[in-house]
Amino acid sequence: LFDEHVGQLLILGVAGVGKTTLLLKLLETLLDRAEHEPRLPVPVFLNLSSWAARRPSIQSWLAEELREHYDVPRKAAEEWIKDDQILPILDGLDETDEHRLACVEAINSFRKDHGLLEIAIASRAAEYEVLATKLRLPGCVSIQRLGREQIRDLVDTFEISTRERLRLALLNDEGLCDLLDTPLMLKMAVGAMQGSAAQLPIVASVKEVR
Repeated sequence: LFDEHVGQLLILGVAGVGKTTLLLKLLETLLDRAEHEPRLPVPVFLNLSSWAARRPSIQSWLAEELREHYDVPRKAAEEWIKDDQILPILDGLDETDEHRLACVEAINSFRKDHGLLEIAIASRAAEYEVLATKLRLPGCVSIQRLGREQIRDLVDTFEISTRERLRLALLNDEGLCDLLDTPLMLKMAVGAMQGSAAQLPIVASVKEVR
């Protein structure tokens, strides 16, 4: 879907549904491409929550983030951004809180000067959908909650004691599926049973919005 929408994609979903996980998987794929083709831009994962502190231009913010988190000299970072050699993978649009609309406007302004630059952005759906101004991106997908069959299939992959306890719990309480309908909630339930963090495979159902 990222490729089909010319590398410009918005990812929406509820909390815990796997937006960040999918962004990181996309990052991994794009890094592999860039490693084998030096002319491609280098993808960089950043969280937009830090933008809200000072609310600079996106170009200035990107340069500062590259300097702070990746030890790229400021001048070099500015040149890379100017020449579209950086592919922003931006998480946490919803985490900009009361500055969310301003952040969207700043991203749109940045894209006016870098319209062909590939970019991926993720946000919680509810926080994004109420905004009066939307991101000018050609593609948008919504990550769906886990269905009951997906939950049961995941439960079947757990170690036997956890599997049997969860099966029994789901059998005795049909409403439990509604509480475990995101990877995060299911991971927390398994972690509570095992007394440690659970490792779950990536499971996401993606619905194309536009």
